Amino acid sequence: MAEGGAIFLDEVGEHPAETHIAVLRVLQEHEFERVGGTGSIRKELGIGSVISLAGYSRIAERHRAICNCM
Repeated sequence: MAEGGAIFLDEVGEHPAETHIAVLRVLQEHEFERVGGTGSIRKELGIGSVISLAGYSRIAERHRAICNCM
């Protein structure tokens, strides 16, 4: 259970890759900064998300394209 709250992201497939990276960093590091804040906050956070089948397909296609280029 999340000690400090939970984040719910709707239609995560519509968010830009930069947002995905930022959210993953918060989950990994357990640290974030409030908008207009002066310092970092350390918390255990939970996350919930929803993605449509079409959004999932777009993400899978992007992932396949990246993996094939390497």
